[in-house]
Amino acid sequence: MVSDSSRLILKGIYKSYGEQSIIENLSVSFEYNGIYSLFGPSGCGKTTLLHGMLGIVPFDQGDISGLSGRRIAVVFQEERLLPWSTVEQNVLLVLKHHYPKELAKQKVDYYLEAVNLINYKHSYPRQLSGGMRQRVAIARALAYGGEVLILDEPFKGLDIKIKTKIMDLIRQEYKQANKICLLVTHDRFEADYLADEVYYFEGPPLKLNKT
Repeated sequence: MVSDSSRLILKGIYKSYGEQSIIENLSVSFEYNGIYSLFGPSGCGKTTLLHGMLGIVPFDQGDISGLSGRRIAVVFQEERLLPWSTVEQNVLLVLKHHYPKELAKQKVDYYLEAVNLINYKHSYPRQLSGGMRQRVAIARALAYGGEVLILDEPFKGLDIKIKTKIMDLIRQEYKQANKICLLVTHDRFEADYLADEVYYFEGPPLKLNKT
């Protein structure tokens, strides 16, 4: 039997906005040492589910276990970069309290190289394309090295070559004990390529069928 400490569990989740039910009595669990795709059409409630898990919006009802005390890295649909900071500084920002200075810089270089942006480390977000800014956000999340990695439509604007390179890196780093990755996407290729298991969502209200 898998212990609760090795699973991320959502039980009896409800969320509404006014009279619109977005999530209704949803229960699902994910084992650590796994990568999961939450696949479904835009607007079905997947992002609301993630935001509730992160505490950005409160669920109306339900319980979450398996996240407390764990480091969480997130790539949102928006890049959320600081416009007054360089690419290098944006990634360093999440590392400076967790790693010695030189090690932090080495990690920045490693992940910027991994997303093909090492030559842009001194550039500012305004000097980059949308896809490049998204890659900075991905590099930042991977450099942080959370036990939980949450990806909300992270690969938009990326060509297939760099997308698969990044997904290969994620699989390498998150197929480890006590780590878990959740990918929200409406792209079937991304869902199938990255994940060990794909969960298909419909809604609203959010309904789940494991496929």
